[in-house]
Amino acid sequence: MTAPLTKTNQLYKAKKPRFNYQAYARWIHENNKPCVVCGRYDIEVHHITDIYHHLLRNEPRRSDKRVVPLCKSHHKEGKNGIHILSKEDFYAQEMDLYDLLDHSRDLLEEYLNA
Repeated sequence: MTAPLTKTNQLYKAKKPRFNYQAYARWIHENNKPCVVCGRYDIEVHHITDIYHHLLRNEPRRSDKRVVPLCKSHHKEGKNGIHILSKEDFYAQEMDLYDLLDHSRDLLEEYLNA
């Protein structure tokens, strides 16, 4: 005989497990993933936030699953960093948005299959 269906049981079954971003970021660092732009290993995890992606695909603007490793120079510290340049300039000069998204998708797939 199965347990009676209660409101608590329904809520418990309906909740999807949350994605563990901390474990994912730790995995990126522990597996020595290089900067996707230059290949250096002093990386920081960068969240890809883009309004066009958000509007066209109806996805959250910032997702813990949509990240790439960037060296400090290409992230926040260098003159060509994505947080220093405008995003449009970074995409034009350093790496195209869709290339970043491809790297992000491949990285997430590798993590989920590890």
